[in-house]
Amino acid sequence: MADAIRGFKEAGFEAFELPHPIFYKGIFRGTAPEQVKPLVSALHDVTFGELRIVSVNAGNDFLKPNESEFLKEVAKTKVVIDTASELGVRLVRVFIGEPKEGMGAHDCRKLAVRALREVTEYAEGAGKVLALENHGGYSNDFDEELAILEEVGSDSLRLNADSGNYYWFGYSVTETQDILRRASRLAVHTHLKNEQSEEKNRRRSPGECTVVRLWKGDIDIAQFVRDLRNVRYGGAYSIEEEFAGMGDLSPAELREAVREDVQELKATLRDSGGSDPLAS
Repeated sequence: MADAIRGFKEAGFEAFELPHPIFYKGIFRGTAPEQVKPLVSALHDVTFGELRIVSVNAGNDFLKPNESEFLKEVAKTKVVIDTASELGVRLVRVFIGEPKEGMGAHDCRKLAVRALREVTEYAEGAGKVLALENHGGYSNDFDEELAILEEVGSDSLRLNADSGNYYWFGYSVTETQDILRRASRLAVHTHLKNEQSEEKNRRRSPGECTVVRLWKGDIDIAQFVRDLRNVRYGGAYSIEEEFAGMGDLSPAELREAVREDVQELKATLRDSGGSDPLAS
């Protein structure tokens, strides 16, 4: 963890997102602490005074056909909200999940709204905001995402707008840019990544693209930044680095690649009139 924090700082980040070990079992070396207090103690030792934590991330899947499994996901998501409270972090990233065999659109909507209402009410009581990420084959459908937000009907549930995920889902580049413009009005957090496709001007099947460096893809990231500025977005600009070939780079090469992307983002933010926190 300490090595990661130093790497983030050297690359120019000012904050980072914490994947919660109740969902992300392999994120820490050794046995991940399951209780809130030991995790808080460890993070205080290695992060505060260096970088701030901008969000605590759940890896939940609410689309469970089994009632007991559904309730477990809700309970674990509440633990993530508790952790955010202990850490003094305002934001919690959440997912909806993926449809299981036999689930129709009505089933998915019903489970998503039921779960999100419960965890949003819990977050409201704790003074937290949930950032719903567009992710996978269900919640990347922007119209479905908007409908769920409307049904839940709370200012404490907003969007974590992931630029690459909408494009991955199969929207054309023009549709993606329009969705990002519309999503910027509801965004409380962002994930910035870019992708390329040989068929960028048409609707595609999910996954018909390749994740590339932030400034090398089909998506106009600078325009998305301007869209966020235009609506006075106040959250972090969080780079999600997972580009093709990343695993083949040496640690030094990877640090340099990330640093270059961070510097370009900082320049873009300056050109658009501000310098919000950058997170990894």
